[in-house]
Amino acid sequence: MEGSTTADTTQLLRAWADGDSGALEQLTPRVYRELRHLAARLLRNERPGYTLQSTDLVHEVYLRLVNAEELNWQHRAHFFAVAATLMRRILMDRARRKAAAKREAIRSRSTSAKLWTSPRPRRASWSVWMMRSMPYPRWTRARLASWNCDSSAD
Repeated sequence: MEGSTTADTTQLLRAWADGDSGALEQLTPRVYRELRHLAARLLRNERPGYTLQSTDLVHEVYLRLVNAEELNWQHRAHFFAVAATLMRRILMDRARRKAAAKREAIRSRSTSAKLWTSPRPRRASWSVWMMRSMPYPRWTRARLASWNCDSSAD
């Protein structure tokens, strides 16, 4: 009986790929349970308290598969391999978006912190101190500035 179910599933997949919407309606209950088990296995590797559930993941995969064009299913295992790949991609996309949102939040926090804190006063460099404290003529001060002696002497 299991062999006929597998063969029937393969026939329904091929009929769906050929554009038969009735085949999709018959196929959905056959593969839904196995897709949920596959999604649950993938979600076991996620952290505790992960907001996406296996049903949500299966529905997202279903939407992507239904909207896909030029489907050419070889057999049942091919279908489940493609579905598993889509599930992994969905999980990776969610992780990337969450990491990007976290980086953006950190970036905006640090930017707002910079706006509200005053910068630390800088010490005058050696050449600036020399120009201000020594009674050199103007041309000598210009020469000191051109030497670019801006290292701090402390």
